[in-house]
Amino acid sequence: MSPIDKAKLAVYRLPETLGYAAVVAWAASRMESLKEERERGDVSITTVIIWVAGITLALAIATVITVTLLNKYKSKLSSQ
Repeated sequence: MSPIDKAKLAVYRLPETLGYAAVVAWAASRMESLKEERERGDVSITTVIIWVAGITLALAIATVITVTLLNKYKSKLSSQ
């Protein structure tokens, strides 16, 4: 079993009712396994650009919807 599979199995077996000391011990063991497993992938600049563009587009759409709704219901909001 690879270290990644062991880590995934450890995550799934982590019960929600563990005490503080057990959670700290689990987190420490997880950090050690991440240090040992150097090959975690590489985030290319293209991926970063796509994510930033997607988030920017979502914020722009939310802004347009908000401004449109505020303009539509401005009279009802100001009369209350």
